[in-house]
Amino acid sequence: MRVLVVLFILFLVIGGFGVVHASPGMVVHGGFESGCGGCKRPRVLVYYDSRYPCNWIRRPADYRDFLLRVFDRYNVSYEVVDAFSLVERLKAGVDAILVPTCDVLPDTVWNGTEESVVVKWLRSGGTIIWSGDWEFYYVGHVGSFEHRDGIENVPFGRVVTGAVEAYVRATDAGKRVIPSLTIFKTMRPFVARDMVVEAYGQAGDVFDPAAVRVGNGTFIKVGSTADSLSWFGFLYVAELVLNKYYNLSVKLTGDCDFSSVGIVYILPSKASSPKWQVEYGDRIFFYVKEDVARYAQLIDEDFKLIAGAGYDFVILLIPLEDDPLFLNNLKVIDHLALVNGLEVMWLILPKWKYGDEWNYLSPGSEAHIAILNLMRFLSSLRSTRSIAVWYGWMNRLFDPEEIRRFYVSLPEELRSIYWVWLDEEYVPRAVEAGLYRNMSVVTELYDPLRLALYSGVFENQIVVTGVYNAENTTVWKMLMCSKLGFGKNISTAGVWIFDDTNDGWGQLFRAYINGYLSNPVTRIRRQTCFPGQEFSSCLVSRLGKTVCSV
Repeated sequence: MRVLVVLFILFLVIGGFGVVHASPGMVVHGGFESGCGGCKRPRVLVYYDSRYPCNWIRRPADYRDFLLRVFDRYNVSYEVVDAFSLVERLKAGVDAILVPTCDVLPDTVWNGTEESVVVKWLRSGGTIIWSGDWEFYYVGHVGSFEHRDGIENVPFGRVVTGAVEAYVRATDAGKRVIPSLTIFKTMRPFVARDMVVEAYGQAGDVFDPAAVRVGNGTFIKVGSTADSLSWFGFLYVAELVLNKYYNLSVKLTGDCDFSSVGIVYILPSKASSPKWQVEYGDRIFFYVKEDVARYAQLIDEDFKLIAGAGYDFVILLIPLEDDPLFLNNLKVIDHLALVNGLEVMWLILPKWKYGDEWNYLSPGSEAHIAILNLMRFLSSLRSTRSIAVWYGWMNRLFDPEEIRRFYVSLPEELRSIYWVWLDEEYVPRAVEAGLYRNMSVVTELYDPLRLALYSGVFENQIVVTGVYNAENTTVWKMLMCSKLGFGKNISTAGVWIFDDTNDGWGQLFRAYINGYLSNPVTRIRRQTCFPGQEFSSCLVSRLGKTVCSV
């Protein structure tokens, strides 16, 4: 018997399973069968049922839609099943890969015991590719789910997963089958010892993504994290199916490469305060209530950091106002942008001076006249790149026709620089409703799933995204590049936000971290001046192309 064990270990080390180390457990980097009984192009069962709740996966319908879009593109054989058709397929012994778009299995197939339909199917040779919270931890019911002590270990016959947080990196096998895989924080990784694990992501003795044997079947964990803003499990699952089971070489994300990049700016970093949020209801009233010239040096320092990091423009948030001090403040910003070689995209948030925020959409109204006047003023400023106006309100119908009417009401010179600005929740509504074909659209998209689904859906689109509470600029840049990698058809990207610490808004998306500012896109910025020229008269060049003359 001892000889057989030694021969088996030698087989693992020499014969292609590629064991990296065998203590405290055995780890395989590439070598498990392609599942589905060795079939070359296996069928995929995509489980989705809106009647059954999920835990960490917030948008199972988006997860499903993303998978189907990818599978259609690459001719993957699939079937979408609900809780009741799933049990029929599994009882029939379907030869397939099961991909649940929810991290809670329904009670039709999983009741917490070894007699569960899904356990029998898995052990008899099935394959499950799982993402989200702890596998088998809950039993799902219509409208609710429950946990019972120890049920998560039942399918495996032992403890295989732990509540451990670790930053995992792609192994060589992971780089092959999940080429978009980047470092991320797993929260429910495989931690089993003395068990063969095919590791795609690893941090010491924890593994995610990774595959383990369950009887004659295979269970693959992919992206077990609760952080919805950096959960790329849906992406990794899709690439794993394509590359491991369909023998393709597909990377679904692009390089972080854009022709221009901007960054949102509101308050000077060294003067950030909740004062304006508390006293006036929004931090952007800084530009209405203060003499910005008094803060010019601080803003100039920030703009120098932004320009030095290779950004092309700032996105400055302002309310709909006409106060002389306000207009003069905008002239100060215009000057500071010019001397630092930056353009400005102005984002107008209508606010309440003229009644309901959406009143600007009604031609001839006081708000409409005011916004036309403000847009004309902004268009006269030399740093102006474009003007965006917010659209979208809770409990109010999304009406593309009123956006079109507003666009048509603009003078021709304003139409060419007008962009409609949509927050993340309103982007799906805009896609469903349809926008006027000439419309330029800025979309805030933070959830990676939404980024994957809605980057490039409009002909002329800027994607704005951010990273919440990054530890440092290295982590921030890595996560930003991962997110912006979905924007294959986008030429311009925006970053939310330069700095939002201590501004009263209660968020922490800042890109300026611990005195450092990074850019998600590798930029080369050159300033060419003739001898004796002042900085303000230089030609500012980026990537060898002159973009502005100041």
